[in-house]
Amino acid sequence: MAIICPKCGREFLGQRDTCPVCGCATVDDSGIDNSEAARKQRLQKLQEQKLARAMEQARQPQVREEQLRTEPVQPSRTTQNGVSGLGIAALILSLFGCLTFVGTILAIVDLCIKDGKKKVCSIIALIITCLWCLFTVLIILIGSDSNKPKAVTNRVENQVSKQQNQEPDIQAEAPVKDTFGLMETAEMNNVQVTMTNYNENYGSEWNQPTDGNVFVLVEFEIANNSNSELAVSSLISFDGYVDGYSASTSFGALMENEQSQLDGTIAPGMKMRGWIGYEVSAGWRELEIHFTDNVWSNNKFKFLLQK
Repeated sequence: MAIICPKCGREFLGQRDTCPVCGCATVDDSGIDNSEAARKQRLQKLQEQKLARAMEQARQPQVREEQLRTEPVQPSRTTQNGVSGLGIAALILSLFGCLTFVGTILAIVDLCIKDGKKKVCSIIALIITCLWCLFTVLIILIGSDSNKPKAVTNRVENQVSKQQNQEPDIQAEAPVKDTFGLMETAEMNNVQVTMTNYNENYGSEWNQPTDGNVFVLVEFEIANNSNSELAVSSLISFDGYVDGYSASTSFGALMENEQSQLDGTIAPGMKMRGWIGYEVSAGWRELEIHFTDNVWSNNKFKFLLQK
């Protein structure tokens, strides 16, 4: 192996530690070959290592980009664990009695959507809706048991009988009845209703009932002794039944009556008198009329006419 002196540049053969010409050491004290050829070899190796590192660094962004293309995108933990906004809206609306129905619809829609969000608010909204329904049913049941129509007795006759018998003034409880007749007054919820009159009518030249039928007009007097206004409608507040069959209010019958109809509001402490009409068979035997002062109640005043 040829060795080149680092000082004088002479080339010689053999394993010598010093140059035979100038005496310069070809190997340092640490035992590392310090010749020109050894240094060139080490420099070349160092350059190859730098080039390899540079190529590796240039290759890493491409590898990272390929990984991002192939790896599926994972949804963030915040989205998966978040509370549904639709459920929050359903919960707020369910707290208000008049908007419970809307809140129930929103809660059902939210539960049907599979978006990974929590549905706790929607479940609570449905529970609140069930509680509202239970509360409403209890109110209706309590009201139906306590509100029953009562017959209004004649106070003058009671006073005369008490004076004759010389008994102390003890007010008797009014009897409870289901059905009332002509000139009988029914009272419920501080509302008194009396069927005062009725008549049959065969119409006029331009307004006649169907062949075999007749117009029946019935007069009522309603006294509002409550603290609030009472709304009365001849179409909504009254239901007619002729010989057991449902009968609708007849506008033709009302046209033959010059008196007022039972439509409007009654102020507290005031009264209303008016007529309702039906078209029935000429051979009718019984006409039963139901009156209700509250569309949410199942309790009704029942009046019966027998021909």
